[in-house]
Amino acid sequence: MVSRGYEYTNNWFGKAAKGVWDSLIPQINPTRILEIGSYEGASTCYLIEKLAVTKEIELHCVDTWEGGVEHQKGGFVEVNMSDVEKRFQRNTEIAVANAKHKVQFFIHKGLSDRILSKLVAEGKTDYFDFIYVDASHEAPDVLCDAVLSFRLLKKNGVI
Repeated sequence: MVSRGYEYTNNWFGKAAKGVWDSLIPQINPTRILEIGSYEGASTCYLIEKLAVTKEIELHCVDTWEGGVEHQKGGFVEVNMSDVEKRFQRNTEIAVANAKHKVQFFIHKGLSDRILSKLVAEGKTDYFDFIYVDASHEAPDVLCDAVLSFRLLKKNGVI
């Protein structure tokens, strides 16, 4: 699937989140965003397109680009994660280049528990307006991402 020069191999974001985000994102109007699990960048590009049209934003993306058990051999669907990461890079480069306002864009490649802990150690507690958690779907990982995200979320922010 290609739109605006983006290349996505699936429509998970469009089917699962976009409809809700179309009403949610304008209400919370976040400036500092943390995305945990970025895959090909569909949600990342959506956020850049919707928010950087009116203001500068800061966006942090966390992913290993190694995939989860569902992406590995014998899993739900085999995926070449190197290709996924390349699509993420191309898609987000397009979105940032086309943004009306400046996008401070940070890519954190690694395990989310380590990256989120590092962000806490760097003083980013009570920092983010909006945190989107969609990385590992294994219960211990999701719980860890949620707990660490609360430390990073501003008062009245949204996870």
